Amino acid sequence: MGTDSRAAKALLARARTLHLQTGNLLNWGRLRKKCPSTHSEELHDCIQKTLNEWSSQINPDLVREFPDVLECTVSHAVEKINPDEREEMKVSELLSEASFQEALQESIPDIQAHEWVPLWLLRYSVIVKSRGIIKSKGYILQAKRRGS
Repeated sequence: MGTDSRAAKALLARARTLHLQTGNLLNWGRLRKKCPSTHSEELHDCIQKTLNEWSSQINPDLVREFPDVLECTVSHAVEKINPDEREEMKVSELLSEASFQEALQESIPDIQAHEWVPLWLLRYSVIVKSRGIIKSKGYILQAKRRGS
């Protein structure tokens, strides 16, 4: 992670809510393994990779502002989804609190990962109907700091 993890750690230490969007996994080929055996493994890899890349691209102005809500996305990988669309798209996917905290801890060393709880997770796929192939897929996650 290098020196950028300090900025990510400082932002996460003060934020109350985290919105994480992985972007299109098919275009990025961002997973450590070609075929994760479970959705949980795929999700863990996605969270970790997105946080690592996000922390390496933190805007210095963001560190001065310390926003309550952090939008963890990587701009070239994501088509932004507004909050109203997020509410309409929510579905449940199995994500244990421990798995999320582990991915957070591995991505940003020395962070107080136990303070963060995932609230909801959306897994999406865009399928080309005429060809029956997946064009895009990814995850959107919201987490909140305990007690906030």
